[in-house]
Amino acid sequence: MSKNFDLRFLISYLGLIPYLTLLVDKTFFNQVQTNIIDDFYIYYSLIIIVFIGAINWSLTQQVSNLLLLYGVLPSVFAVLVIVLQIYFFSYFFVSLILILFILSQLFIDFNYIYNSNENKNIFFKLRLPLSFIICFSLAINLVEL
Repeated sequence: MSKNFDLRFLISYLGLIPYLTLLVDKTFFNQVQTNIIDDFYIYYSLIIIVFIGAINWSLTQQVSNLLLLYGVLPSVFAVLVIVLQIYFFSYFFVSLILILFILSQLFIDFNYIYNSNENKNIFFKLRLPLSFIICFSLAINLVEL
């Protein structure tokens, strides 16, 4: 294996398979019911949002209280979205909130987490493209195909 190959990148990009699979199904095959696809997109996106927040927690190092709060915020957001989903808010509204949160999280991460040159490389190769693909998948799913 090449020393430039990073398994974390592969695993991260493999996380897009569910989005792409459901998009292909909704576009061409219609085997999965639309409401199941919509719910999956929301809950899977929440898992990713919470994971991104949790990677800011360092259990081996002392982190600032602000960074700790920033790491918990996505979990609180996920609970709020689940409550909205339980009370039957429209998929359009919930998806818009998810897209805005992902883009906000991306902006904050770029300015405060990925501020060193080494981290910016990871940001541009991994975090930015994945976030945009997830937002694009959520947005394209809003369109009735």
